[in-house]
Amino acid sequence: MSSLVNLIRTGGLIKRGDPDGADVLALQVALNAAGYRVATDSVFGPRTDMVVRQFQRQHGLKADGIVGEKTAALLDRPHPDLVKGAKPLQTAGWPHDDTASLLAFYGAPWADDGLLTRVDVPFSMTYEGNVVRKVRIHRRCADALTTAFDLIAKAARGKPSVLRHVSIFSGTYNNRPIRGSSRKSTHAFGAAIDFDAPNLPLGIRGVTSADMPQEVVNAFRVTGAVWGGDFVGRKDPMHFQYANP
Repeated sequence: MSSLVNLIRTGGLIKRGDPDGADVLALQVALNAAGYRVATDSVFGPRTDMVVRQFQRQHGLKADGIVGEKTAALLDRPHPDLVKGAKPLQTAGWPHDDTASLLAFYGAPWADDGLLTRVDVPFSMTYEGNVVRKVRIHRRCADALTTAFDLIAKAARGKPSVLRHVSIFSGTYNNRPIRGSSRKSTHAFGAAIDFDAPNLPLGIRGVTSADMPQEVVNAFRVTGAVWGGDFVGRKDPMHFQYANP
């Protein structure tokens, strides 16, 4: 008998508003393994609720955010099968931030580096003291990132402080999982870029434009990117991605 189904049968439905704990943690671990971005904090908050509903919608279940036996039984299946069986989602030209949708849109750059290209950086940027003139990104993001960079460079001509974080490069393509998760990051798809990780750490609270200049946030938003400072739950103010929450 599968583990989440056993939890449901012994402890009842898992849903927002009920006491948090080990059953919620087991759910979050299963959702991460199935390809979704959700913190493993044992709390059934708004992000976990949103991800459960997305999972249900992508697998043809009633999207009510309530984890009963049907949802649990699906999550107990081999996770590669779940990724293959999920309906990819796309909004405003970009995929949703789940493995099935990312794979459908971006393919697998870690297996085919021909999917990647390099974009010129039109302003001062360094990495560990070395000048960065180009960054590696997925071909489907290249025009959008070029536009964002050009808007940032234009804003910085009248206000140099716009570059205070984006002048420090912290990564684009990197075949790795999300920190604290088993699922691949948007960086593994070549669909994200990070700036100034030492000063804009993952999980920082009270994120505002003081942490990332509004001109930079706006430049990326114009091209359809999502800022990690707007994430529901764990904030990631260094991070911009071409994948919708």
